[in-house]
Amino acid sequence: MLFSKLKGKRFLVTGHTGFKGAWLVAWLRELGATVSGIALDPLPGRGVFKDILNSDDLKDDIRQDMRHARDFDGAIKLVDPEIVFHLAAQPLVLKSYSDPVETFETNVMGTTYLLESLRKVRNLQGLICITTDKVYENKESPNGYVETDQLGGYDPYSASKAACEVVIASYARSFFNKEKIPIIAVRAGNVIGGGDWADNRIVPDFFRAVESRQTLEMRSPSSVRPWQHVMEPLSGYLTVADAILTGKIREYEAYNFGPKKDAQVPVAQIVDGLNAARAASDTGQKVAVRYVDPKHHETSLLWLNCEKARANLGWQPRLDIGTTLKLTSEFYLENLAGASKTTMRELMTSQIRGYMERMTTLD
Repeated sequence: MLFSKLKGKRFLVTGHTGFKGAWLVAWLRELGATVSGIALDPLPGRGVFKDILNSDDLKDDIRQDMRHARDFDGAIKLVDPEIVFHLAAQPLVLKSYSDPVETFETNVMGTTYLLESLRKVRNLQGLICITTDKVYENKESPNGYVETDQLGGYDPYSASKAACEVVIASYARSFFNKEKIPIIAVRAGNVIGGGDWADNRIVPDFFRAVESRQTLEMRSPSSVRPWQHVMEPLSGYLTVADAILTGKIREYEAYNFGPKKDAQVPVAQIVDGLNAARAASDTGQKVAVRYVDPKHHETSLLWLNCEKARANLGWQPRLDIGTTLKLTSEFYLENLAGASKTTMRELMTSQIRGYMERMTTLD
């Protein structure tokens, strides 16, 4: 069975109330794992955690600010995790401009406090720290960034995540390698999928425009991003966890998890694709678009080379851009149509099972 080593293991997911965190909780539960979470309360409004997950998905649902170190030890002792997925972060580029101090406190010091607490966990077998493709010093390279490329960061968010990687590597080499506990940094691109309602992201902005029948404001239509369905990087994170538990990964490493080459397309093409995917199942008019100038710096080209994950872990992306947009649109349209929590959870489970089937049948 795929990811069979994960069944029955105790996992901690930080940031479990967020978009990616909630999808990861659902997937781990599908695999038969025991899952606990540490995070802030979910944001107001809609979202995967509130709209789809159930109370029995989590053994422990702990609400904790990453910046408050004094509370971590007790929470970690309660959970006693074997594998930790660290997703909790201030994840928004635009917010990092308006509140850079909170961004650095959360992403850098929050990670440091977590690492300090995890040093005291006897049964810990591995830690997987989720960062971002934006950790690389972006030189608009057409060749794709590899794990050994220079780290950097123009905006406060990107810089904070690059700094976070330095902290991760330091703790891995200074403390955890002595205990033979692998600490892995994983980097992914522009993740989309059902249930993300964050502000200033093109896909949720598109479906808010669908719902309100308003014009969509689009920044940087020609900028190319490595778009990927949320299940793509999550499958990589789970593959890393499986490799840790089977002894395939034994020390600090970093891995890229990006999409297929055809998914590295301009922002405008994503909007066109969402309109096309929506037209197949919805009679509404196309979403109108108005172009606006970005208020801050935005890169025009960014994508990841994932050959290391393919060669070392046997991982590869499974979804082309058309399928990614179809799965994403299907989820949002069900939600906007007023589908019940049970129906939405069944749809999420169906998409996860369908993706795992692709993992076992495609080369």
